[in-house]
Amino acid sequence: MSVIVDKMKLQLSMNKKFLLATASLVLVAAGVITLFLGPRIELPEIKIAINFPSPILFIAAEKGFFEEKGLKVKFETMSSEDSVSALLAGEVDYAYFLPPFIKSSVEASLRGAPIKIIILTEKYQVVPVVTRSGLKLNDLKIIGIVSYPSFYYQGLKFIKENNLKVKIIKVERSKEAETSLTSGMTDAALVEPSSAARLRAQGFQVLDILNEALPSGLSARDDKIEKEPEEVKKVVYALQQAREFIVTEPEETKKLILKLFKLKEVEENLQMVEKMYLIWERRNISADEVTELLTQIVKAGDFETVQEVEEQVVTPEELQKVFDLRFVK
Repeated sequence: MSVIVDKMKLQLSMNKKFLLATASLVLVAAGVITLFLGPRIELPEIKIAINFPSPILFIAAEKGFFEEKGLKVKFETMSSEDSVSALLAGEVDYAYFLPPFIKSSVEASLRGAPIKIIILTEKYQVVPVVTRSGLKLNDLKIIGIVSYPSFYYQGLKFIKENNLKVKIIKVERSKEAETSLTSGMTDAALVEPSSAARLRAQGFQVLDILNEALPSGLSARDDKIEKEPEEVKKVVYALQQAREFIVTEPEETKKLILKLFKLKEVEENLQMVEKMYLIWERRNISADEVTELLTQIVKAGDFETVQEVEEQVVTPEELQKVFDLRFVK
């Protein structure tokens, strides 16, 4: 009789263990199902106005640096003037300006608009000098330069430093400078990198790559900076992470930039990308120097010489109106 009782106790014990194990498996399975099929927490979305494809923003998004900070990013393409308007109206959270277009943000701030640049990203603006194949510096007689203040300033410096005796044709957009060269109206053109890529594919040559300390930047409203500093900090850190990636991972960066501009991975394109985009941190220049030069160029307006730009005095009060770099490490 005791043997039967012992067997019954043993069976009950085994059944209890089986039930506990089964229950545990059910709970684990439920957890896995919930993880993969259950409702996901939606990341807060931020909208960034852009006026041109930006390698640093593209890389930050492609590598997941925004998501790592708990943010989902959406890019809204619009003109620089519309970017400022959309930012002021609260239609976008941030506006990103490349050097030719950052003038809109700086001018608005100088006039009293409640927006500020919160990070300077690419410290150097890259301007390719494209000519017909076989031409040298001394062969240049007519140069087409885009009228963006930063481009025009670089063009004047290029002409002065090389002591060129040339006629300048000032155009409104890079595409027009590109056309001035392909039509034979000019011997050389200072254009955006994307234009240089198209021209090189047509047999033109990149004679020189100009890179001045003229940065791109991200702008935000004053109320966004004051009321949501943690979000602003995350956005700034994501861009800093992308900038660090560009410096430390040049090979992958080149491939990502080729993907951004829809270029084939050939040796010539890889070399061009390296020349144009992988120079951002190779020269030691302070943020103070960059901010002052940028403000100088914007304040100069329509100028004819480099000296006219350098004569523009920039005050501390003006810099405070334009920049708020407190979140930059």
